[in-house]
Amino acid sequence: MLCLSRKSRESYRNRSAEATERYYARGRLKYKTDEEYRTKTLVAASTLLKTPAVCTECDKTMNYGSLLPHRKCCKGKNSKSTAQRILELSESGYD
Repeated sequence: MLCLSRKSRESYRNRSAEATERYYARGRLKYKTDEEYRTKTLVAASTLLKTPAVCTECDKTMNYGSLLPHRKCCKGKNSKSTAQRILELSESGYD
């Protein structure tokens, strides 16, 4: 038996193009016509992007908007920088 979130994902994936268009049409119309809703949505999104967040891998504090790009290149707390790796390789020699 599929869990509830999996069912909703499956039903979303199996929608036709027309069903997807109908699903998003109401929100698109509201965003296009309602100035107060549009400004409230933009303020909420920009506030979220500026809130502080902590990377779970390296415990570095940054803005929430920078967290996703950082997580793609984060190597954890004990990772060495590229310069340190090059220095170690050059000291070990190529014998």
